[in-house]
Amino acid sequence: MKDMAEGTLLWKDLEGGIMETSSDIAELQASLNYNENLQRLTVVVLRARNLHLSGTKEEIILKVCLQGQDEMVKTKKTSVKKGEPILIFNEKFSFQLPPSRLDRTCLCLSVYEGICFVGCVLLGPYMYARGKELDHWTDMISKPKELVKEWHILKKTAESKGSF
Repeated sequence: MKDMAEGTLLWKDLEGGIMETSSDIAELQASLNYNENLQRLTVVVLRARNLHLSGTKEEIILKVCLQGQDEMVKTKKTSVKKGEPILIFNEKFSFQLPPSRLDRTCLCLSVYEGICFVGCVLLGPYMYARGKELDHWTDMISKPKELVKEWHILKKTAESKGSF
């Protein structure tokens, strides 16, 4: 933005950077694959680390929600895990999805400690995601014969909880 009175140029990053160290960041590792012939989107929830849990050793679940525009299409859950610093899920979920809906659909991976929201990752096309989340989705589409694996930072913002 240009201040006309003084002639200075001001810039602001709209996607603010993360100021935490990597050991403090809660992360989730997932693999994605889309098989166009079977019209199937496959998500493998692999691991979570550095979760900021309450310390009560509550049960942890992860919800995988397939969302399309303003509607929740399908929700699936992992098995219950005990609250540990590193959680191993290794659980696979498949969703029927025609190729024509790939650019209007997203995945929300949400972690819960008991009934308390811990954080989530929103993976999808440009309409929903940016940065590594968008890159992961794009790589999945461009590499149809591979499971594309990536670590993602869990976000705690209200708009990323997966509810429209």
